[in-house]
Amino acid sequence: MFASIRQSTMFAISCATMATMMSVGGPQARAAFPGTGELILTDTGTSTQVIIPNSALSSLWTLNVPTGVWSATISSLTVGNFSFTGTVAQSNAPGGTAANPTQITLQNATINNNGSSTDTLNMTISVTGYSIPPSPVTMANSMSATFKVPNSGSSLMTSALDPTDAFPTVSGTTGLPTAFGAGTNMLASSGIGGVGAVNPANNSGAAFAFTGTGTPPSYSLTEYGSTTLLAGGEVDSLAWNTYVYGTPAPSSALLAVAGMPVFGLMWMVRRRRSMVNGAAPAIA
Repeated sequence: MFASIRQSTMFAISCATMATMMSVGGPQARAAFPGTGELILTDTGTSTQVIIPNSALSSLWTLNVPTGVWSATISSLTVGNFSFTGTVAQSNAPGGTAANPTQITLQNATINNNGSSTDTLNMTISVTGYSIPPSPVTMANSMSATFKVPNSGSSLMTSALDPTDAFPTVSGTTGLPTAFGAGTNMLASSGIGGVGAVNPANNSGAAFAFTGTGTPPSYSLTEYGSTTLLAGGEVDSLAWNTYVYGTPAPSSALLAVAGMPVFGLMWMVRRRRSMVNGAAPAIA
């Protein structure tokens, strides 16, 4: 009776361990929209600033269910000499891997300088409430664009991961961050510019560890920088992309988990053999 109970227990442990092992390697669910967002656009030539707070962005967010990406499109917005249309998007992958990262992006932006001289549009995009992936994490970013001929232009940006999960302090003059929370990690872009289509500029920082604050622990992501255009200049398909992904579970840990069901089965076989041998009659 006691042996039967122990066998059942070991079998249950083996099955539970196999289920755990399969869940570790299975597809990862994407969390719901993480938190709040904010977009700040500033024309430095006219000192015109437009702030789109979360109360406005929240009415625009839509979810792409298959990809888990939330997006908000701002159309035909006038900021001083500039007209702006673009999509802010984000995805919160708690266990984010390189193939399935946490991200914040500015997508398919079209910006026109309708003024009579070269001008610069500053942009700051922040989203809070991201779930922390396995540490250490890596932050990467990239940019791409098409600058309309014959007017050349340029764009640059910086990515920031703030473990205090807060919006940065932003200048009322430039619209760019002046301060982040303690322990914020930064990754500057290499910048892009020219005439016509510009190949993406890709950057990747060193892996780092951090502990988020709040309950549950979380962090915020910010992209900020500028786009400069000559008079009458236009940029299409401008994209700023920031990605954060964690470290996969060590292979040794997965091997240890994978071996546990085997040990359970071996114990059952040996136990059964000992019971059979013990019950067999002696041979003269």
